[in-house]
Amino acid sequence: IKRSELSLRALEGRSGVTRAALSRFVNGKRSLTLPSVDALASTLGLELVVRPRTASRVEELEELF
Repeated sequence: IKRSELSLRALEGRSGVTRAALSRFVNGKRSLTLPSVDALASTLGLELVVRPRTASRVEELEELF
């Protein structure tokens, strides 16, 4: 979101995700719903891909916590 250099107002208009929700997300106060993330990804020219996690990837993530 930050790298896009789009204002929250512009992102709201293009994605349909409210500025309030975007602001809370960007400031780490709330998460977004999957439909909101999908809309933002599409707006930013990105694609969400769902794939099984590999064992090594799960272990790497667990080490972070």
